[in-house]
Amino acid sequence: MIGRAFRLEAEQIYLRFPKRSDFAEWRRIRNRDRAHLMPWEPLWASDANSRREWRQRMEGWKRARREGTGYGFLVFSRMGERLLGGIALTHVRQGSARTGTLGYWLSAEAQGHGFMSQAVKRICIFGETELGLKRIEAATMVDNTRSQSVLERCGFEREGLARSYLQIAGARRDHILFGRVSDSETIYSGTIYGETDEQGSREN
Repeated sequence: MIGRAFRLEAEQIYLRFPKRSDFAEWRRIRNRDRAHLMPWEPLWASDANSRREWRQRMEGWKRARREGTGYGFLVFSRMGERLLGGIALTHVRQGSARTGTLGYWLSAEAQGHGFMSQAVKRICIFGETELGLKRIEAATMVDNTRSQSVLERCGFEREGLARSYLQIAGARRDHILFGRVSDSETIYSGTIYGETDEQGSREN
């Protein structure tokens, strides 16, 4: 059963659930890297990176964990405990599908060190061995070659081109679709997230 102290460890980084106290650093990095991040994300709202948006994100992440439909993490360096970015498995479906969708972002200064490759590999292992997912999907814009390389290093295969797939930076964009298929026979037990742990103690 997973509580708020839950961490996924990798060589140089670890993943953990967001806490209220992460807000200031999350806002600082997102505001600093606005020009780096905005071309790859849905159009930012006028209150992007505000405390109100952070609260909405926190509630959405907690609700998705309770419902078993999504698991959002922040990515930190093990040395220095620096916030590097975020990664999530969303649209998680059990039953006959046993699939989820991968998404992530990384700060500008953290690029080129292999951090996101480690994070992607680790969250995929989590999805396959803890959630019992047989298939994890991802998509990148056609010109996002850096993200494509990350996915291919992590066992994803190109599966095709989806025209006008997502609205990114204010316009519909074509995306290359990727999939990673697991041979794990793990079956999700429905006890991944500790409901009492979420409600019974205060978030830091």
